[in-house]
Amino acid sequence: MSLFQNKYRIETAHLKDYDYSSEGDYYVTICTNNKQNIFGFVEDKRMVLNPAGIATGEHWQHLPEDFKNITLGDFVIMPDHMHGIIRINKKTVKTLHNMIRVFKSKSGIQINRINGTQGSKPWQTGFYDRVIRGEIEYFFVTEYILNNPLVYEFGKEGKEWYELFEERNNQQNKQNNNETA
Repeated sequence: MSLFQNKYRIETAHLKDYDYSSEGDYYVTICTNNKQNIFGFVEDKRMVLNPAGIATGEHWQHLPEDFKNITLGDFVIMPDHMHGIIRINKKTVKTLHNMIRVFKSKSGIQINRINGTQGSKPWQTGFYDRVIRGEIEYFFVTEYILNNPLVYEFGKEGKEWYELFEERNNQQNKQNNNETA
């Protein structure tokens, strides 16, 4: 940790000399301010979105209208955060950070309008990103995103992600065996 304006801050997790406007797949996680549950709740291992959660998902899906050189992979809105994949199809002057800033600004205005909290800050400052390196990593990131409601629910029981994936695979194998029997 370092000091900035006499306050402690966590160092950035962004790659130091990486060009975040270059082609590639990026995994992002964006958290709500103070990890407030403002998008809905998890019930029976699936996410139930409230109007703010629905609006947030719609803003995410419209991001390629603002940035023509991107496509979106899988995403999930959770009670207090969201995960998604952005693919930059060709190098651009706009960076991943610009894209997330636009998303947070537009969705934040709508979230505040829906919740009657004009002027408040629904999103935490910053976001987590990871450059996805290859097909295998893309697969695991996608699995994590799609299974996040399950992970979120089981996470309260202290299970690790690999235990959750093993359980999911066992359930799928049982289901496949029942279908072929």
